[in-house]
Amino acid sequence: MHARKRLLWIATVVTTVLTFLLGAPLVLHAVAHFEPKGWSRLSDIADVYGGVATTFSILALLGVVVSLGVQSRDAVVNRELTHRSMHSELISMALEDADLRACWGPITGDDKKDRQHLYSNLIFSFWRSMFDIGMIGESELSVLVAEVFAAEPAREYWARVRAHHHQEHASHPFVKIVDREYARIATSTLQA
Repeated sequence: MHARKRLLWIATVVTTVLTFLLGAPLVLHAVAHFEPKGWSRLSDIADVYGGVATTFSILALLGVVVSLGVQSRDAVVNRELTHRSMHSELISMALEDADLRACWGPITGDDKKDRQHLYSNLIFSFWRSMFDIGMIGESELSVLVAEVFAAEPAREYWARVRAHHHQEHASHPFVKIVDREYARIATSTLQA
């Protein structure tokens, strides 16, 4: 939705600038016909027009700078999504083939638990991607994590990878939210 609004805003600005730039000479020509010795006046108007044109040129340059910034951010997001897509593909292949699963090294030594670990990795990686690009917020992530932690395989997965996430990404909001839900579930499980 934001892209549509931005595109509409850009189209409006471009249309306005083009109308002004193409219409100004026609207006000047019309003024010259109504005022017989008006060339000196037209010269003054043209000087003002030059100042306005410079202002529009500066605004256009600023628009290019903003556009390049947006494109740069989009490139970073696309690179990250490509990386995560490749990761998902590798995990999916390992889920389907025990020989490929062995390439990831021993996880638990139990085929069923290894598959659950890899699948949990896919779930958490997907959520991390969605959280990082703003498709799910903190409250929705908390609900999703709480639901998946109701099952033992997800809790076992987080128990195994938790130290790595704390070492690499401890300050990331995603890790904090998942860890908070893990601690909450672990506490309620111990009390039960």
